[in-house]
Amino acid sequence: QILLEYQLGRWVPRLREPRDLYGVSSSGPLSPTRWPYHCEVIDEKVQHIDWTPSFPEPVYTPTGLEM
Repeated sequence: QILLEYQLGRWVPRLREPRDLYGVSSSGPLSPTRWPYHCEVIDEKVQHIDWTPSFPEPVYTPTGLEM
């Protein structure tokens, strides 16, 4: 966000100080890193394909419990 300050007879733009991110206070000790609960780490090596599949891979399989 750009703020305007009046200095020496003219308006001078300046950037607003950023807010604390992720609840980390600049005055206190840092909290440990928190990862999203839905992250999954896989052990297998990722294999890329060099061709276009004949049909798209489903991203989500409906369970029937959707609202």
